[in-house]
Amino acid sequence: MTTALPLPAAGSWRNVTPALSPLVIDVVERLGFTQMTPVQSQTIPLFLKSKDVVVEAITGSGKTLAFVIPVIEMMLRKMKSEPLRKNQIGAIIISPTRELAIQIYSVLRQFLPDSPTNYRPHGTDPDAADADANGDADMDAAPSTTATGASSEPAPKNKKSQLTHALFVGGATSSLEDDLAHFKQYGAHIVVATPGRLEEVLKRGIGHRTAGASANAALVNVKECDAVILDEADRLLDLGFKQALANILGYLPKQRRTGLFSATMTDALGELVRTGLRNPVRIAVKVEHAASGAVWRTPQSLDIGAVVVTESTKLAWLLACVRRWGQGRKVIVYMATCKQVEYWYKALATIAAAKDVPWHSLHGQQTAKRRAAVFQAFVDPSTDHAVLITTDVAARGLDIPNVDLVIQYDPPTDPKMFAHRCGRAGRAGRAGKAVVFLTENEDAYVEFMHVRKVNVQPVTDWAWGEPGTKTGKSKKGIKDAFAVTDQDALHAELVTAIQGDRDLLDKSILAFTSYVRSYTAHELSYIFQLKKLDLVALVRQFALVKVPNMPEIKRNSEVVDQLAQYEAALAIDASKIAYKDKIREKARLDRIAKKAEEAALAALTAAADKKKRDKKKRSLAEAWSEQKEKKQKRLERREKKDKRKAAIEQLKAQGKEFFTAKSKKLAAAELGVAATTEGKDAGSDSSDSDSDVDMADDYAELQREKRAQRKTKQQKKGGGPMTMSFDFAAADSDASSDEST
Repeated sequence: MTTALPLPAAGSWRNVTPALSPLVIDVVERLGFTQMTPVQSQTIPLFLKSKDVVVEAITGSGKTLAFVIPVIEMMLRKMKSEPLRKNQIGAIIISPTRELAIQIYSVLRQFLPDSPTNYRPHGTDPDAADADANGDADMDAAPSTTATGASSEPAPKNKKSQLTHALFVGGATSSLEDDLAHFKQYGAHIVVATPGRLEEVLKRGIGHRTAGASANAALVNVKECDAVILDEADRLLDLGFKQALANILGYLPKQRRTGLFSATMTDALGELVRTGLRNPVRIAVKVEHAASGAVWRTPQSLDIGAVVVTESTKLAWLLACVRRWGQGRKVIVYMATCKQVEYWYKALATIAAAKDVPWHSLHGQQTAKRRAAVFQAFVDPSTDHAVLITTDVAARGLDIPNVDLVIQYDPPTDPKMFAHRCGRAGRAGRAGKAVVFLTENEDAYVEFMHVRKVNVQPVTDWAWGEPGTKTGKSKKGIKDAFAVTDQDALHAELVTAIQGDRDLLDKSILAFTSYVRSYTAHELSYIFQLKKLDLVALVRQFALVKVPNMPEIKRNSEVVDQLAQYEAALAIDASKIAYKDKIREKARLDRIAKKAEEAALAALTAAADKKKRDKKKRSLAEAWSEQKEKKQKRLERREKKDKRKAAIEQLKAQGKEFFTAKSKKLAAAELGVAATTEGKDAGSDSSDSDSDVDMADDYAELQREKRAQRKTKQQKKGGGPMTMSFDFAAADSDASSDEST
């Protein structure tokens, strides 16, 4: 049973000045709040007196009611004095996330239950029921309970109001067209929205204010907007909404009331305060320790501790803490990356020591519908025990009811998120625990949190945080966690599970690489140093059977050798691990076969290219003597050619006719007598005939050499088909020589 420690009372709702309306007082009293919290008692009167406020308050201190109530009061008074028209917006509440906007809207509806709403929870969608077939459904619907812990069902319709409201958020909740259609039909005097969707609505509804604008230009009127609230204002800037906020504020009138609310204030907010607020009043609500006088930024009912672990024993500590502190309770486990959440959610389902725990997973890469179903399953009041594995997507603003234990498996990359994570437990005076796992090389993080006014204490035993104990000097120290779950046994179970499903193998590698990269990107790099991270133990924690090829690992040769020994000891061929899903496995095998074909083709091409290159190298590397011999032959042929030309010129000079072998052959064919015989019978000059024959022989020899050269060149080039060429002159010369012989 969790002990609830009430927040310090700061006055009755009925004593607020200016006085609250009966409608508001009736609702807060029906919800069980008879007294205001400090942040409410300070903020509500100032805002109602037309003061801009900048509020920094600890998590779970009641900030939501601190701005919802004054917004409603301002609008109720405006409707009495000068009623707003249907298309006029009187107040805007901006939230950084869809989930937080839905939560704020559910609180607003407690006070104005009669107004039509454009919000349709996913619970009304028949498909949402099967979104969590494996216990891992998701979250975009409104929480089943509000920030007060009460039911989110509308209040009884005993007092009616003319005020209307609407929720403008992205995702699957509603489309932009649906939001504009609802606004056109019913209007929305109070709007709760995320920056992106609100900017779209204003842009479409107000138009560009140019001549010839469409009919939509007059759909939305913000000239009467009197109040703007930025909830989790620092987060709005961190998520990159600075330009969207500037565009939104540019549409709104200068004379308005503005309130900034957050658990942590950053330097970036200073610029927003200077540009968007006029003489704001700063309100800071903190916790002061009665004995020491120390001031902290976390609730007194929340115990925050640090557990010193090693990378290889981290998983064992998680299961031990869930079993010892989380039995029958709602637990949130924060991890650094979405890939880790996916892997550990699936991996824990294969571990015998964790199978009886109802695990849920939630991260920013899931669809809005899936996140909605997961969130609803986790906050379901009918279940006392549930564990949500998540990232920082569920770290801020969300009022998740009945969370008693927060485990930070990985410290946040952004140290500002630490207090927000812890603040999911110990809300509204409820007792809670929050622990963070740190290695010995990271223990300086505790001192850093003290500087940030977050009271983190070392956890010394299992009695830590229990009512009536301080440091808990129990006989059995906290190191008895290993008796609950043995890390070696956990590693063996995970390896066996990975061998049975390649999907788990893929997820383990992605989770490992994403964690290493997030570690290198940590803002406190002087505490979280990669060179001090035990990568071998980390590989063992994730139960990798195949170590990824990462530059962070390659840099250290000693680590490379140790990981090679680790893989050799496992002796597992990762390429033979198959998917359980037959369709995915078939696709994988098809990819492997295709890659093998492509590799074989590439090998053949490479071999052919190599052969060609080698042949070219051999051609270039011929012996010098061979080159000299070829050169000599070329010279001899040139000399013969020159002699032949000279002989022909000599014959012409003597007035003698030169007959080629071809002309002789044609003449002989006409006479039916051999050319040589005709020459002898006709009494031709024997010396001339001999000269002609010699020249013809030389010419024929020259042609044969040319053909031989061409044939050699073609053979050296290789690959091309041999072309047959026939030299008629040479053939005639050969024939003539044979006849004369």
